[in-house]
Amino acid sequence: MAIYVTGDKHQKFDPILFFADKMKLTKNDYVIVLGDMGLFWRKDKRDANAFIDYFEQHYEFNLYFIDGNHENFTILHSLEEDENHMGIVSEHIRHLKRGRRYNIDGKDILAIGGADSVDKFRRTEGLSWWKEEAVTDEDVNMVDPGHYDYVLSHCCPISIFNTYKSSLCTLGNITDDDNPDFHISDNKLEQVLNSITFNHWYFGHYHQDLDLDDKFTCLYHTWREIK
Repeated sequence: MAIYVTGDKHQKFDPILFFADKMKLTKNDYVIVLGDMGLFWRKDKRDANAFIDYFEQHYEFNLYFIDGNHENFTILHSLEEDENHMGIVSEHIRHLKRGRRYNIDGKDILAIGGADSVDKFRRTEGLSWWKEEAVTDEDVNMVDPGHYDYVLSHCCPISIFNTYKSSLCTLGNITDDDNPDFHISDNKLEQVLNSITFNHWYFGHYHQDLDLDDKFTCLYHTWREIK
């Protein structure tokens, strides 16, 4: 039994399946994508359904994901919840909801997805951008104070971003601009950071694979087993 976390996939699911084949993942294993899974994008869900059908026919491991800023939130919010407050995609695929404490394979995990698209002003709401991408006060208020083994988010708290921005701002669409519209979610995650304790925090979003310090790790292509 193992839990693996990895970064943004943006509808490129082959790396997940290649990893599953390499590691011979079973029904007792878990993969968690740290946002921008991109499973749901088209409103007709045709692309999602093709992957889901293939996955369920060929694999038994548990595929979980938090939301990022490139997701169809209309579809995500329409998913029914299971008894663990996860959004049901299929038998083995689940959406981990914001602010929820999950016990996964004995690990106490906080899921807190969401981030801000810096190019949202060039996107079309409800088609290529959803205002629900940003972390909200309601999301923050959902978080139980206390200790967690792991925190899984898409972007990172603003203090971490500001400390390591020279390493994180390597893409044209990841800006260090002080425009508050670009850092709504980072600031909300700062509130979360100040209200909990944790062993380690993993996040995606910045398309980097970096151990920033002994508490924070940014993932993109790489995989980490959390023990």
